[in-house]
Amino acid sequence: MSTKFECEVRFFIADIDVFKKHLKNIKAKLLFPYTFTDYYYKPQGKKWNPEINNLRIRDW
Repeated sequence: MSTKFECEVRFFIADIDVFKKHLKNIKAKLLFPYTFTDYYYKPQGKKWNPEINNLRIRDW
């Protein structure tokens, strides 16, 4: 972390290519690279509100 405060925002991405194109269009840039990958559990066929419930698996 480079500052006293930070914000993490989570949301589902339906199409990663469309999302990457949007980031390019708004001239987004990577400030700090991640050295891990997060995977989020989302059960099939059940109500699952990621604002209330989330299960993250971090692969270092």
